[in-house]
Amino acid sequence: MAIRIQVPQALSFDDLRIAFNPDGVQFNRRVIDDLCRANELNPVDIAGDSRRLVALIAAWYNHERSEGGAHSPTVERLVCGTDAAVEEFVVTRD
Repeated sequence: MAIRIQVPQALSFDDLRIAFNPDGVQFNRRVIDDLCRANELNPVDIAGDSRRLVALIAAWYNHERSEGGAHSPTVERLVCGTDAAVEEFVVTRD
């Protein structure tokens, strides 16, 4: 069963500031923590599991794109190949 995630109006996907650097991927962890807490999820359970973290980011990105959000080659690179895991989350906006 998919976990339903409602994105509060105060959060924006762009606030994640996803980028690649020599050590891997960097992003604003506070945004993930805030999103998890707003949905009564333990941030450590999500951010501590790279597969679940990428699945959440991919589901949120897909929702944003379906609502007219901008294409991001950086995010596309991150979420490439995560289609099966994305089904773990259903993202909506408050």
